[in-house]
Amino acid sequence: MLELYLGFDIGTTNIKAICIDRDGSVVFEKSERTHFIDKDSYKFFDLSLIDSFIDRSEERAKSLGLLLGVGFSSIGESTVALNKRGEILLYPPLWSDKRITSSAEERKVIDKLSPFERCGIIRNGLLGLEKILFLKKIYKELENAIFLPVTAYEVYRKSGVMAWDYSQAVRTCGFDVKRREWNSSLFNALGIPIFEKPYPIGTNGGERDKVVYSYGGHDHIMGLYGIYSLSNSSEFFYESMGTSAVLTLHLDKAPSLEGYHPKEGSVLAGFETDDIVLTRSFRRFGALNSLWTKLVDIKDEKSFFRDVAKKIEEKDFNGLGLMIESDGDFIRGNSLDGEVKFHHVQPGLSIIDAIESTYLYLSIGAYELEKTLKTLAGIENNLPYFVGGAITRDDFFMRLRATALEHDLIALETTEIGIMGALFSAMNARCDIEGKNNLKEKLLAKSRIIHPDKKLEDRVSYSKDAYYNLIKELNYK
Repeated sequence: MLELYLGFDIGTTNIKAICIDRDGSVVFEKSERTHFIDKDSYKFFDLSLIDSFIDRSEERAKSLGLLLGVGFSSIGESTVALNKRGEILLYPPLWSDKRITSSAEERKVIDKLSPFERCGIIRNGLLGLEKILFLKKIYKELENAIFLPVTAYEVYRKSGVMAWDYSQAVRTCGFDVKRREWNSSLFNALGIPIFEKPYPIGTNGGERDKVVYSYGGHDHIMGLYGIYSLSNSSEFFYESMGTSAVLTLHLDKAPSLEGYHPKEGSVLAGFETDDIVLTRSFRRFGALNSLWTKLVDIKDEKSFFRDVAKKIEEKDFNGLGLMIESDGDFIRGNSLDGEVKFHHVQPGLSIIDAIESTYLYLSIGAYELEKTLKTLAGIENNLPYFVGGAITRDDFFMRLRATALEHDLIALETTEIGIMGALFSAMNARCDIEGKNNLKEKLLAKSRIIHPDKKLEDRVSYSKDAYYNLIKELNYK
């Protein structure tokens, strides 16, 4: 009989499931659109349809073999409100709704008692505690409610055990990232009960019918947990490239954070006792990558970018067609609203030249992101550098990026890295070392090593010098 694991990723657009056997082979995959319910002009995740998808996926797995464990990855910030009997009082709100936030008075309390040095992130109006404070004022029935992130709610629904995980706890801004416990002084000052106890990702959350349910977490960190589970090094980089490019550095112990820029990064609790995760992000990554495609008629995006890459490599490099200043991390602080500015735009600029210049800007940005974190952590040698996201399949862009970074990149075959983390968490909760090793071997065997390309070195070197001169020109500190 097949022995199976299920991993789920509950996202804003879709909810996905992957079922594997203990050899690490995919047995089936499922995906459905995520639906919402409108209530009082706000959007809430339709939890009933999410629950139904999970239940149907479990039933299918059980019809095919013996289901051993289930893991979850999901959006952060949004929580399910339950009464003392565990009954749902309110579905989780859309995490990105800026209207659902704390008051000015509450923000002052949060900023005073939960500064970056304590909670590891900067309050931005979207975090979990801010949402809960708002909802408790709007819906009086939530006065004594219990709040669980979506991942923990699904574990509770199956096992009856209530708890949080570290990654979702961080997304509340009410968690002490160093002590790895709730910030009791903050909760007391705000007059709300402390949430359920937090645990590391991969902790056994209880079982039902011999199926073990593990604590998963925030989707971005579940991807990191997946890399952590298959890496042969406990210290490594992982860059997730999508709407934003988020670079994370996993370390055995926390370094001194002197010189860290909290508005551009975060400090997260890791997966063991003392390990730590540092992050930096380039927020305009996806927008800049797709900017020029809006100016041309594209019938097939994949073939368009293949043709662009071929034309860039075949033509002579005559310098940058334009230079970019954006609200990212390489050239910082242009604006708070994501504005992009262009400098030294050459006359007669073609789409090909514009895309090449953008690729070079984004690649040099990756170099600066990595350099900042390595300097902060006191790291001189290169660490394993994993990359994820659909764009990793663009061979030219990734070779350009590896050339700028001056070392190899490791791209996994799967783009569902969050679900991969959920599957590893399920195996960890069941203490299935053999299953974890099988999945690790399978994933690494399918990984692709992207090497720096000597043919691209001159244009990368030229572009680095040009941007360092632009920094001086713009008087950036």
